[in-house]
Amino acid sequence: MWAELMKLGRPAPLIYWPCEEPNGSATFVPASGGPALTIAGEVTESGITDVPSSAGMPAFGAGQASGLFPGYPDSGVFSVVFLLRLPKNGVKAADTPLVTFYGLGPGPAAYYSLEAQPDGRLAMRTRSALGGTLETAPFPALPFPLNSTTQLVRFSVTRVGSTTSAGLSIVNDQFPYGYGLSAGFKSVYNPPQGIVIGGGWWVGQPNGFADLNGTGIGHVYCDHATTELDAPMFNATRAWIGERAGDRLRRLCAENHIPLVLAGASVGTELMGPQRSSSTLPDLLRECATADGGILYERRILPGLAYRTRMSLYAQRPALVLDGRSGPGDLKPGFAPVLDDRGARNDVTVTRTTGGIVRATDADHVRAHSRYDTQLDVNVAAETQLPDIAWWQVHLGTEPGMRYPQVSPALAANPALLRPWLDVEIGDRVEVAGLPPQHPPGTVGLLIQGYTETLRPYRIDTDVNASPGRPWHVATTPTTPDDVGWRADTAGSAITGPLGPADTAFGVRTDQGPLWITTATHPGQFPFLIKVNGETMRVTAITGTGSLQAFTVVRGVEGLTRSHGDGSAVTVANPARVAR
Repeated sequence: MWAELMKLGRPAPLIYWPCEEPNGSATFVPASGGPALTIAGEVTESGITDVPSSAGMPAFGAGQASGLFPGYPDSGVFSVVFLLRLPKNGVKAADTPLVTFYGLGPGPAAYYSLEAQPDGRLAMRTRSALGGTLETAPFPALPFPLNSTTQLVRFSVTRVGSTTSAGLSIVNDQFPYGYGLSAGFKSVYNPPQGIVIGGGWWVGQPNGFADLNGTGIGHVYCDHATTELDAPMFNATRAWIGERAGDRLRRLCAENHIPLVLAGASVGTELMGPQRSSSTLPDLLRECATADGGILYERRILPGLAYRTRMSLYAQRPALVLDGRSGPGDLKPGFAPVLDDRGARNDVTVTRTTGGIVRATDADHVRAHSRYDTQLDVNVAAETQLPDIAWWQVHLGTEPGMRYPQVSPALAANPALLRPWLDVEIGDRVEVAGLPPQHPPGTVGLLIQGYTETLRPYRIDTDVNASPGRPWHVATTPTTPDDVGWRADTAGSAITGPLGPADTAFGVRTDQGPLWITTATHPGQFPFLIKVNGETMRVTAITGTGSLQAFTVVRGVEGLTRSHGDGSAVTVANPARVAR
């Protein structure tokens, strides 16, 4: 809340008291300079800690905080904006003052008060300099509960000829554009010179306070103008719940003067939970990246941060293509597959920081590879977001095959790689083709997770950390990065009989799901690629309309040809995957 009210570009108030002091403080100090509010009676500083938008609000019992305003030119209008948290059972007695303006001038009304009743109804009252009631304007019951809720409130007084108009606006989830009340008083407008927060009736009152029963009042923002209750102020009141992760990153960096490059559209990032005032800036930034599942990192050349949204990592075209042939090629030594369980996770529990838990388990993977469990805490807006997050983590953690933890271009051996390498960013896709037989067949796709660059007098050395790129090959674009149509995988197909290394025709039985398309019905969809036990084949024709169909293929498309036993599974080579 404090950051929004004091951000650059917002008109500076006359004075603003955040009222976030720790318990035991004697005053509330303004954020922008000026007189402090003096505390008297029963006031517990930081007594309310469950309002996410504030580090801690004072809880007012039979006490008050009061002070004078800095001098200002009379504009005929004065307003105060504040956070109000009435207790569940309301204030202790009728006509309990919440906020009171104090002013001296030609009119008899020295005090303008906003008062509360135990049932949550509100009223306005004017009092004389001696405290006697002049006029009262009670309001009907509000169309929303006031007790036990947090509201953004504006209380204002305005000169109208020889009379005074008072206004009240309340902004909440039900009325995001404000719910307004007003009253007219016959007395001449007196410019406010001070304020009383809590159960007192005049500035400096030592005792005899009304009991607010633990009411929270904070972030007291005063100005000799009608402060607009705009959308950013309302969102700050709600601790920015429902803000997109990309938008929160952008806003936090702007508030702290940190340059940020956002790669990808913010509109597709996750909806965030409350932004807690108690969290540090690094924690808030990491919360956004964790919730969305993208990559947050420091920029390469210029100062600042960059964020790759999760959706920007989907179905990428390669930013760098390397030739894996032996000899003085494109790769530094050390590019080799490893078969380990680093990053494996088939049992994921995701917990929402404000409540809610979901567990996702790939039972088949657990049976085949043992259990790899992990936990993830995310600050998202709704519990309904948790299943997609949990299953996406399982998807990333159960990718089959070996892993290539490093892929470093040989810039010294092949200077032509320098220019494309300098254009590469973290999160980009790298493809390695032309690998020798000791590697798995086909092209290896990887995502850059980080790198080090060593600048030497006559060359640049790089070491790049990578993760498998295949899990990010999801059907979120009209075509694949290779400009072919996406294809859904089979639910259960297998060859019918043994298959030798030279055989180009065989039978396929489909026991689950739809049948394969045929050349007669979909001639324009041929050829396409399938996999059988790691061998990639190009299907040129399919015949048959029953569960048993005949395939004609070209073998060894990626250089591997082998024999296959009866019942070997047949799958689409690069099936479409559903993204989170």
